[in-house]
Amino acid sequence: MNNQHPTFNIQGSMHQGMRVRRDWMMSVECGLFVVLLWLMPAASFSQTPSPAVIRGFNGSKYYPAPHFAQMEMKLTSKEAVELPGKQYQVMQPHLTTFTKQGVKQVEIESTYCLYNEPARLLNSQQHVMVKTGDGRSRIEGDGFSFQQKENLLIISNNVHAVIENPANRTSPLVITSRWFEYNDTMERGVFHGNVRGEDADQVFTCGVLTVTARTNATRGTRSLSSGSNTNLFDLIEAEGGLKVDGKSKTGHASARRGSFRQAEQRVDLVGDAGWSFNGYSGNAERMTVWLSNTNIDATGEVRLQMPQSALGAAGGLLSATNTSSKFIDTNIVTLFADRFIKRGDQLLAEGKVRINYETNQLTCDKLEGKQPAQDSPEGFSTATGNVTLENSGATIKSDRADYTKLDNKVVFTGNPRFVKGEIQGKATRVTMWTLTKEVLAENDVEVAFPFSAGSGSLLGIFPGANTNSTSERAQIVAQNFRLRDRLGKFSGGVEVRELPHTGGESRLLTSELEVRLATDKRHAESLQARRDVVYEKGIVGVTNGPNTHVKMTSQTLTATAGNATNKLAEVYAGGGVRLTRADRIATGDRAIFTNGDKMLKLFGNPQIKASGATFSSERELIWDVARETAVGSGYKITVSPETLKNAEDSLKLKKHELRAKPT
Repeated sequence: MNNQHPTFNIQGSMHQGMRVRRDWMMSVECGLFVVLLWLMPAASFSQTPSPAVIRGFNGSKYYPAPHFAQMEMKLTSKEAVELPGKQYQVMQPHLTTFTKQGVKQVEIESTYCLYNEPARLLNSQQHVMVKTGDGRSRIEGDGFSFQQKENLLIISNNVHAVIENPANRTSPLVITSRWFEYNDTMERGVFHGNVRGEDADQVFTCGVLTVTARTNATRGTRSLSSGSNTNLFDLIEAEGGLKVDGKSKTGHASARRGSFRQAEQRVDLVGDAGWSFNGYSGNAERMTVWLSNTNIDATGEVRLQMPQSALGAAGGLLSATNTSSKFIDTNIVTLFADRFIKRGDQLLAEGKVRINYETNQLTCDKLEGKQPAQDSPEGFSTATGNVTLENSGATIKSDRADYTKLDNKVVFTGNPRFVKGEIQGKATRVTMWTLTKEVLAENDVEVAFPFSAGSGSLLGIFPGANTNSTSERAQIVAQNFRLRDRLGKFSGGVEVRELPHTGGESRLLTSELEVRLATDKRHAESLQARRDVVYEKGIVGVTNGPNTHVKMTSQTLTATAGNATNKLAEVYAGGGVRLTRADRIATGDRAIFTNGDKMLKLFGNPQIKASGATFSSERELIWDVARETAVGSGYKITVSPETLKNAEDSLKLKKHELRAKPT
């Protein structure tokens, strides 16, 4: 073997040296290039390593101490890809969250999600399915984000939720919306955009629907996802134009926003609220009803329609009109007010209160009522401030009206005024019985009453002076007045005067007066005065002309109208009659005047003094009022001495004039 080392000639030419040096440098550069090529894959792998596929992925987390043994969340999947920054692409993720007590809260499933472990955030654009821990409710949609630290879930699109009804599991509530967010800490879910809900009983729509499982009052007492809860929600709130339509029962409700409170079974409708259900309907700015009872609270331009029986004793005020009380449950009344409140057996309406039923109406400033039970006789109600009760042809006004069911009557006080047909009046106190429609006016009664349907008032009892009076009404002043059906009774210092007051109008004074109305109740068909009757017309002291004074006294006086003419037909006076007119005086036990033939008949020692002569009879004396002379037979005439003397003097004067006359 040749072990001799090679040697190199370094004394070669310059050209040869330069070539050797260039060849060496090229060899070095090529070597470095090969080394770099060999090193590059390793360097590249160390900067961006290949994704690691994890089979049977499990991303469980536990609560901090002292609950470190309790799992807070469990994220599992068959496969996941680990990304930088402890992020994972999770295929078919299944996420379950738990309370500190180990109760399952929610389950989330999707086909894919991105899981940020440090932020504990899951999000995806894929379809997602979410279920409550007890499985009673589920919600799904497209695209979601779940922030586990904040317990905040957002579903981005095409939300569809199914909420089981504990009372009827075959009829769940189905809600759809554009997107949805749920805060498990607050136990509150919010459906946004084109919200629609439907179950077996109803369909509703709104802009935003907020469902709160537990309010501050109940938070900590139960869990939304607990299998033991029976009421899934404490509070449901709807905004953006709420509309509800009934399915199992006819009805609807609408408002700008509304809410339902489970604990109180309370529904609030706010902003242009309107509703119709179970025979009730109405409108108000705000409406509150309690589903467990019949309580109602409505404010702001309230309009309610309901059965009259729903008003309880307050409906009794309306029954003072001609409202039928036999079928009170079928009588639908309409109530208007600024506010209406019904709490148990008490009712309050105030501010421009008006109640209508057909042609009947009650108005006042404030209405209060109490009805212990539907059939209890202890119910009562009070209307105050500008009270007006009216129906077709009848009106009563006062400052106050009180109704008592026990007596079935309404008492009006505070300057009560009433109008019934052609009758108008006022008194200190007016009472109306709701069943009989009887009216009693007491103390300082003043009534304008119709006495004729045309000329010839019943008060124009005797012709003579002012016989052409066409007055059809009279003013009656008394202490008391009672009207039942067609019969009106006045008592206590009764004074009647024809209208208008001229000083010479007919007038009547008596202790008691009965006036019976005709069947049309527009005029009187008869009147009867009793005890200390005084009738007058004309002006005292005037003996001729239209205001000649006429006066009659008796114990009774009855005037009746004719059936065909409705004008004065006959007058009967009894109990010692005395009639005076100018220089004429008529007396008798009783008298009858018939208007058709203008005849005055006197009975019981009748006597008429006229023009210095006395006409008398033992039984009957007939006087022709128009001709001013006695007619018939069986009477005698007694001429007074003064009249005879005047006659003799007149005769002597005439004879003297004849003798003195030249032939």
